[in-house]
Amino acid sequence: MSEVKSKNIPKHIPKENVYMTAHWMVYVSYACLLGSLYLLINGAFFG
Repeated sequence: MSEVKSKNIPKHIPKENVYMTAHWMVYVSYACLLGSLYLLINGAFFG
């Protein structure tokens, strides 16, 4: 249990996950949020 087994990782893969840009799903989530807020506000005031 005290032994730590390390995997053989290829050299082009970093040891830590480093994300330089946001994931595409973040942009999709924000677009859905803004769209739903638009529909909510539009329906509340002009419905």
